[in-house]
Amino acid sequence: MAKKKKSQRKRNFTYSANNKPASKAPVASAAVGTPQEEPARTATPAAPKVAVTDHKQHVRYDIQTILWLALGCILLELVLWFLLQHTGLGHTVFGS
Repeated sequence: MAKKKKSQRKRNFTYSANNKPASKAPVASAAVGTPQEEPARTATPAAPKVAVTDHKQHVRYDIQTILWLALGCILLELVLWFLLQHTGLGHTVFGS
């Protein structure tokens, strides 16, 4: 079988000033007909705003669900223990 050619293209996923989209929104001037000054640009571009998301939220939700189910089972066990031991229901059900 023939070998697959490896791509020599390098991928650059970092943010740089070169790949920043050039968009200039018009700025409203104080007086009509006066030239507008462009704001001073810094030497380094501003870092892109990245929305921080909680990547482990689904895990926390699953653990919380498991804990609620465990608590429900324990409470059910305690209620059944009380009903069968301390009331006449245990003698009626098991006939001892």
